[in-house]
Parts: sequence; C-alpha cells; structure tokens
Amino acid sequence: MSINLSNIVILMTGTIKPNSFATLALKDPEVRKSQYVDAIRFYLTNTTLNIIFVENSGVELYKEFENNKDRKRLELITYKSKPTVPDKGKGAKELEIIDYAVNHSKFISESFAVIKVTGRLKVLNIIELTTKYLSQAERFKKVFSCNIYKLKKMDARCFFFTKDFFPFLREVGQTIDLQYSIEMALWDSALKYLNSDGNFRQLKHPLRIKGVNAGFGTSYEDSFISATAKRIRHCIRAPYYYQKMIKKAKSYGKIKNRNH
Repeated sequence: MSINLSNIVILMTGTIKPNSFATLALKDPEVRKSQYVDAIRFYLTNTTLNIIFVENSGVELYKEFENNKDRKRLELITYKSKPTVPDKGKGAKELEIIDYAVNHSKFISESFAVIKVTGRLKVLNIIELTTKYLSQAERFKKVFSCNIYKLKKMDARCFFFTKDFFPFLREVGQTIDLQYSIEMALWDSALKYLNSDGNFRQLKHPLRIKGVNAGFGTSYEDSFISATAKRIRHCIRAPYYYQKMIKKAKSYGKIKNRNH
C-alpha cells in the first residue's frame, strides 16, 4: 500500500462547554468556540488533508462552515459526554473523544494514519511534520510518532499514529486521572506498542504552536528566537530521550532486535 496525503487525516479534539474543570483555566464557551472555529479554518486553508472535528459537549458548528468551499473535507461530529465522578481531568476526556472519533468517523475508517491535534491550537509546521511522518509510515508501516518533552511524558498536543497504535493507548488510558496524565499514558502505551512489533519515532522537529494553553490560560510563543531555541533543544534532547525509551522497552525482554 502506498502511503500518501490521502491516507492520513487530522483529528481535532474539542470541548466547547467543559464538564471537566480540573486543571482548566480557559472555561468561557464563547471564547473556546471562536478558537476552535479559527483553528479549523486554519487547517482547511493551510493543508489539503481531510479534517475531523469531534466535540463532546453537544455544541454543533455546522452553520460556521456551511458555505465554506472546502466543506467536503470537513467532518463535524458532536456528542454529549457525561461528567465523570470523581473528575478525572481533561486528559481522560480527550482520550474519550479520540475513542469516539475512531468508532464514529467515516474519514478515520477510510484512513491509514491519524494526526491528533488539540482542537484550539494551530500547529504551524504541520505540513513539514506530516511529510516526515509519511516517509516513516511508508518505511515502517506501523508507527507512532510524538515528541518526548520529559522522561515518561510525551507531548499530547499533537501526535501521529497508524491506527493499529490506538488500542494500546485506549487500554493504558483507562487509568488516566488527575495524577496520571494523558502525557504519561502516551509514554506507557508507546512502550507496549514497541513490544508488539510497533515502531516509535520522535517527531523530526518540535511543534510550532499558535494558540492558548487551556490549563494555564497563557499564549504559546512562536517568535523566530523562540522557534530557533526549541529546535536546538530538540536536537540535543531527542536522541537522549529516544535511547532511554528504547532501553526501557528492551528491559521488558520482549522487544525484538530491529531498526527503530
């Protein structure tokens, strides 16, 4: 199977009216809605990929895009998520949304790989990252790609995966709560994936993000100086973190000798 842009889709996760307020600073539904709409328009304009936006508070965005010339590339799905008692935090809700998308999206059912993006954020270098990921998917066929920003934690704002990876994340993610984050679950699911003939590759470059951090309410900086500093740090840290992950996976005693 030849893997190209037609085989990969963007999955944007969204919650316009939050029902999990733990570790959440940005709560205003109107502000959140405008940020989601703006981000969707960004990906429609700056990529040729099919886009799925899945929202879990029952708010529909059809009217915002009914006259958009690229509407056929956009799949809008909404459902009403029940509050979790006790609250497990936004990471658990995000995993629930991804799971719902995998089970209900027509675009995902017809795709080979998925780019998960936190819905309010714009990944400015998404084309560059996608091109690199497609070359890895063509080579390895089964590959999860994400940035490790700290040992035992991965960047959940944007990651790439062939669909065979998600069952591992779904299984590990059942224990996500206020102490065990989705960032930690990504690390642990990657270890399990490596031990089941999957491949893990760090993203070639750090994410260039434009938007607001929902947890702290702060804006992501993407100046030239900031982007350059992030690239330098990535070049230094990525090989170290990668080797730590492979060493940990090998310690399980199951991982095969293969080129990662």
